[in-house]
Amino acid sequence: MSAAGDPMNHRLKRTTLIVISIVTLIIATTLSHAQRPETGVRLIFMEPESTAVSDTMPIYKPVTDTSRLRLYGTWTENQPAQWAIQLYAKAREITDTQQVRQAALSDYYVALVEGGNNAAVGFRLRGSSGVQSYPDLPYIKLAPEDWVFTTTFLHETGHVVLALFNGGREVPKREIASIQHSTAALTDRGTAFDEGFAIHLETLAA
Repeated sequence: MSAAGDPMNHRLKRTTLIVISIVTLIIATTLSHAQRPETGVRLIFMEPESTAVSDTMPIYKPVTDTSRLRLYGTWTENQPAQWAIQLYAKAREITDTQQVRQAALSDYYVALVEGGNNAAVGFRLRGSSGVQSYPDLPYIKLAPEDWVFTTTFLHETGHVVLALFNGGREVPKREIASIQHSTAALTDRGTAFDEGFAIHLETLAA
C-alpha cells in the first residue's frame, strides 16, 4: 500500500491538523496566567487493584486515604504540574465528545504505578457501586514519587492531550526500532510527532 493510501497516515494527518489549529490557543492561554488559575480539574488518583485479572483493560481502585491524598496534592504544587493540569482542562473543553463524555470533564485520572511513566487509553475503575469501564478515556500512569510530578507529569500529559484530540485513541505509530525515545533511533512519523509534542512542552516550561 502506498503512503498516500495508508489509513494510519490519514489518521495521523487528521490529528496533526487538529493539533496545529488549537495548540497555539492552548499555549497562549496557559502561558498568559502568571498565577495558578482555577481550572476546575480534579485529579483522581488510582492504584492497581492487587487481585485484578484483566484481559482487556486494567482495573484500578481510587486512593481514598486522606493523608495520602494530601501528600499527592503537594506533589502538584509546582509550575510544570500546574501547567499540565491547565493543558488537560483546555483539551477536555475542546474535545467534549461522546468518546470521553462518560467521565466528568473535571476529572483527570492518574494511576500511581511503580515504574510508571506513560500515558494510556482505556481502564476500569472499581468503586462502591461496582466496576465502571472507560474504554476510550486517556489517562496517565506515573510512579508514586514527588519528582515525577515536576517533569514526567507534563510530558505524559502531552500524550494524553493528543489522544483526546484523536478521539480517545493513541496517536497511530509503528514499532520500527528496538531503541525508542532517542535521537539516535530511527523512528516513524507517528512516534516522532507524539514524542516531539510531549518534549516541546518540557522545553517551553524550561
